[in-house]
Amino acid sequence: MSDQPEQGNLADPDATNRVLSMALGLATVQLVRIAAQFGIADALQDGPRSADEIAAACGMFGATAARVFRALVGIGILTELEPDRYECTAEGRLLARKVDGSLRDFVLLETSEPYMQMWTRFDQSVRTGEPAFEEVHGTNIYDYFLEDSRKRKLFYDAMTALSKQEGLVLRDSYDFSNSRCVIDLGGGHGWLLIRLLQANPEMRGILFDLAPVIEGAESVVRDSGVGDRCMMVSGDLFESVPAEGDVYILKRILMDKDDEAALEVLANVREAMSASATLLIADPDVQTPTGTLNDMLMLVGCGSPVRTEEQYRDLVHRAGLRLTRAIETPSIIRLFVAIRA
Repeated sequence: MSDQPEQGNLADPDATNRVLSMALGLATVQLVRIAAQFGIADALQDGPRSADEIAAACGMFGATAARVFRALVGIGILTELEPDRYECTAEGRLLARKVDGSLRDFVLLETSEPYMQMWTRFDQSVRTGEPAFEEVHGTNIYDYFLEDSRKRKLFYDAMTALSKQEGLVLRDSYDFSNSRCVIDLGGGHGWLLIRLLQANPEMRGILFDLAPVIEGAESVVRDSGVGDRCMMVSGDLFESVPAEGDVYILKRILMDKDDEAALEVLANVREAMSASATLLIADPDVQTPTGTLNDMLMLVGCGSPVRTEEQYRDLVHRAGLRLTRAIETPSIIRLFVAIRA
């Protein structure tokens, strides 16, 4: 072994900077939260403004705000048109409260304190395969967010933000023109079904979810203009589902369930399906970068996997169903179409 001191070699600067950025990823997460929480995108909806103007509109300390805006430029949420003149990027505009495709409420859930606490025990999930959320909070993620109205609102506002857009994705990616009755299982506040009913005036729909969720959906469906064609039914997927549909939808439902629980749900769906009925399973595509991150979220939050096409083919086969095709969409959602075997 040489006694000469190590001379050292310069590591690849680009690789070094990328890893340093990854290690500082928590700062990125919290910057996105700050932009959503303080309404920065809302303050810029009428056009570019100075740092002081944005800070005054959003209730931020001026000197601190300028540093935050500089960092938001760095991560692609804002752009600086000229010195001290900021506007939102396309990504930044999605953090406004009332824009098409707003992800503000989803960001507020994903960056909330319960989620941040969960991620501190990610290593435990990697070691054991068990959800860290339950270890940290003493209950599963869904029971936690159903505990009181404030938590419930945080969770379902986030799910609604996704469903408003993913409802449009499903509408445009699958032919519902001959569907007489569509049943959205675990459909939350109903935005997926609302989108489908708005586009198909002859269609009827059934929104099925737990009683507290259906209670929150009533005004949403009523005010959507399709309330006369949408029946709301409360129940539990693990007990039974309505038997009147020719299309059943499970969107983001099976991804948070292990195989045993997923098979229990699928068995109840199969029992309700007629011989000509179709089941649509809509989950993030785990082959995409965002899909892989959703898979990690499921690991730490629920312990379950976001499944590949082959895993779904096997799962539905075990439930007495047959996967007929998989449909890619413009979003991270992938559709799996199944019928009775």
